[in-house]
Amino acid sequence: MILTGHLLIGGAIGVVAATLTPWPLAAVLALGLGILSHHLLDLVPHTDAATFWPHPSKVPVAACIVVALEVALGFSVTALLFIAQHKTLAFISGALGGILPDLFDEMPLWQERFRQNGLGRLWHHVHEKLHCASMAERWRTGLVIDALVVAGGLWFLLAI
Repeated sequence: MILTGHLLIGGAIGVVAATLTPWPLAAVLALGLGILSHHLLDLVPHTDAATFWPHPSKVPVAACIVVALEVALGFSVTALLFIAQHKTLAFISGALGGILPDLFDEMPLWQERFRQNGLGRLWHHVHEKLHCASMAERWRTGLVIDALVVAGGLWFLLAI
């Protein structure tokens, strides 16, 4: 799943947590449920950079630029939603939880070091097992699903 989808769904979970639970608990609950939502979204067929380039050392510069633009868009939309509409720590905690598994386990700058310790090795094992199988053959379907997740998350957050 692309980062924007994880951010928006995690943020939506944070908004719901903030309406159903008191403040300090809402942020913690949103973070945990955001992490859970990441793994649930990864079970769904989707695309990401690894769909096309599973080895981080062989990713073309153009693909890096596309991913960087998507990440910038995701953070920009999340920041705008926070500033304009959802000014709660739970919203930010849910969004952070939504991307936390990838921040720890999928960042080429530190992923190998992270996976060397016990917690990182376990996290990577769970993350990999819960991830949808290769989508290289059905990337168009994955792209449509990514777009639907982003649109659904954005619709929900704008409607509330």
